[in-house]
Amino acid sequence: MLIKKILLLFLCLGYSLGAFAAPLFNSEEEELFARRIINLWQDKEYDLAGSQIRFFIVEFPESPWVDHCYSLLGDMALNNKCYKEALTAFEKIHSEELKKNLHVKRWHALYQLKLYTQLFEEIAPHASRFSEKDEEGKFYYAESCFREALTLLNYEEGKEQARALCEEALPYYKQLVGSPVFGLSTKMALAEIHRLLNSPAEAVSLYLSLSDELQNEKGEEILFHAGMVLTEFDQNKAIEIFSKLAQTGQEKSSEAAGMWFYLLVKKQAWETLVQEKNLLLSRLPDEKKALCHFYLGKTFFDKKDYDDALNHFNDSLDLGLTSPYDRTALLSLMICCKEITDTQSMEKGYALFKKRFGKEALEIGKITLLRAQVYRDGGDEPRALALFDKIIDKGWEEKKLAYPARVRLSITEALKAKNWKALASQLEKALVEDELFSRSEKINLQTLLAESYLALGRSQTAVTLLQDHLKRCGESAKTHALLTQCYLKDGADPELPISHGERALQLNPSLKELHLPLFNAYIELAKEKPEENFEEKAAHHLYEGVNLSPISLENRFWLANYYYHSVESQFNLERAHRAIFLLEPLAEDPSRFNSSLVKLAALYEWVGEYEKAFSLLEKLSSPSAKLRLANLFHSVGKRERAMPLYQNLEELADLSVAGEARLQVARYLFASLSVVEKRVESPHMKEILRRLNDLKLRKSLASEPIHLEAALDHAEFTAATVRKEERDTTLLKLFLKVKEEFTTDEDIWSKDYHSTRELLPNQDRIYQAYMRYLDARIFILQAKKAKREGRIVEVQSKEKAARALLSTLRQGKFAVTKYLVEKATACSYTKQR
Repeated sequence: MLIKKILLLFLCLGYSLGAFAAPLFNSEEEELFARRIINLWQDKEYDLAGSQIRFFIVEFPESPWVDHCYSLLGDMALNNKCYKEALTAFEKIHSEELKKNLHVKRWHALYQLKLYTQLFEEIAPHASRFSEKDEEGKFYYAESCFREALTLLNYEEGKEQARALCEEALPYYKQLVGSPVFGLSTKMALAEIHRLLNSPAEAVSLYLSLSDELQNEKGEEILFHAGMVLTEFDQNKAIEIFSKLAQTGQEKSSEAAGMWFYLLVKKQAWETLVQEKNLLLSRLPDEKKALCHFYLGKTFFDKKDYDDALNHFNDSLDLGLTSPYDRTALLSLMICCKEITDTQSMEKGYALFKKRFGKEALEIGKITLLRAQVYRDGGDEPRALALFDKIIDKGWEEKKLAYPARVRLSITEALKAKNWKALASQLEKALVEDELFSRSEKINLQTLLAESYLALGRSQTAVTLLQDHLKRCGESAKTHALLTQCYLKDGADPELPISHGERALQLNPSLKELHLPLFNAYIELAKEKPEENFEEKAAHHLYEGVNLSPISLENRFWLANYYYHSVESQFNLERAHRAIFLLEPLAEDPSRFNSSLVKLAALYEWVGEYEKAFSLLEKLSSPSAKLRLANLFHSVGKRERAMPLYQNLEELADLSVAGEARLQVARYLFASLSVVEKRVESPHMKEILRRLNDLKLRKSLASEPIHLEAALDHAEFTAATVRKEERDTTLLKLFLKVKEEFTTDEDIWSKDYHSTRELLPNQDRIYQAYMRYLDARIFILQAKKAKREGRIVEVQSKEKAARALLSTLRQGKFAVTKYLVEKATACSYTKQR
């Protein structure tokens, strides 16, 4: 019974029955001792059972069960992972039969103790005899080959043998890929062997498969290993793996971020580096963060984003960036400071550079030049000049850049201080040095010298220089602009500054300071050649110059009146708004600018802003304002409100106001007559004609076009009293009479009227315009008469003459009033029909 229990114990520990010959005990004492060990084992007192087994060996060294006891001790050590102790126990077994069943256990112990060479030596003789199901043997043999190969790879002379061992292990590993016990370890070993045998694709495939199977830290480590393999043949895929690992935030994320950063730098994938900078910097260890900031700085520097570049260079240096990168970082940092004019960071970088590399470093000249430039651009000219002088005095290589920069800065200083004398002197000296400036720079400096001469009152010298400049260098907007100012200063023929000023603006429309000088030149030219329309060009330039600088009150009045009269004769919305813009500021002082504000009200009316017009006119008390108010009521159809105002104004001493009021009353009365009342004998008709005749006879050029319109209305109203078939003949006679009345100078009114025309050119233009209209009407009536009498040639001649005259009244300098433009347009329309 005891023997059966002992056999059962050994079977539980993994022995086959064939391994035992069931030896007998030498004594009853041995048997009792064995029974005690069995009982302890059954009670799971393994430690005590182990000590009793050892005691048994000591007490009964000649017992046939001693080898089995050593075997038990070895198995217990294996179970407790005490592999060295297990090997020691197995070594003490003498039974060859028993040893045959301990091979796998010994291999397991050797494997766990990483005694791969010994394992290889012991297992190699058995490799050819492994059965299909002997997974452990195959695994330990493959592992011994592979581990031995890894050892040999450390020696150049062992690499060929190592490759042979890897190839020896391959078929054994491949048989174990599907093993539930050894599958994972096999795949890892296969992946490494494929890597060592230069089959990275197969290696990576296995690594990725293992990573998917092991969703834990081990899987993360394997995935990292796959990334490392990929760095040798597919860096894009490696970058993908490392970026994925870096984002996890797990144990390998920091190391993965380092490899990710390394590969991005190696591939010069700067855009990706910038996009992922926050993640990388949060994962990288401190020693690599400095380098990451450095490369980020370089990337932004290359993109000319100097602010971000400066920040990253600063961060890299603060984190202790080491050589050789720190030198480049400091130099780049100071270039950034120069580009963004950051003097504080420049000095910080300069101090750090001196501390690390000393004042005698090769780059000190370049750095001094950068410092000079940043102080110059930052407005600290004295310090910049001192640094430029230092470079020149030291004779550094940067002297060739510092000297012209110093000259330019001196010129700029003189120009800023408007020290024209010093500026001219410096420019004269600088322009003598042929190699100092480029051709384009010389052109600019010569122009600046001419400007200095102009400011010093040497305009003739400036003109000579500029004219020579035009011949040698070609034209430029600046040259023409300066010539404009020179000619204006010398009081030359206005056409000279105009030609140069217009060309300057054509070349460079932004030279708005030329508009006011050109306005003055055109005004002078208009005085010399009044028949030309130079006032239009003068108005254009004055308006363009309005927003450039405060406009004088005189110029404001001139321009507003010009636009007002232009709109009065022929409506133009843009010009109306321009006039409004010029006149509206005057509304703050209505008592001072009454007449101009009356015009502003008229403009409001013409652009349809009636409420503004009424509001403004109600604040004004002058007769002209009341007349404008009456006209406004009349224009919006409120004649019942207009007539009382007109009637109140009829008896004023101011003939221009009273005359227009009488004319409007006469027109209103005529429009109010019935057809029956429009007879010469009608008392109402007689009164209307009397009013108009009185206005016609008391003509004054200063009050025109009141008298001319009264004469024309008198003729048309009179013709309206006769039969329809007689009207053209009657109207022709009346128009001829009007022409005679307004061209004669026999009576006192006429003499005074015509003698004033030379003194009042604008009023004379009104007179001439109305006389043109009168002639056109006469020609039309004469053409009708000739047509009735069959004189076809005369009809064509008269109609042609009428059309020519009417065309001058619809636009241009003779389109002087709205009344005239409307009449001329109506005549043209009637003729076309």
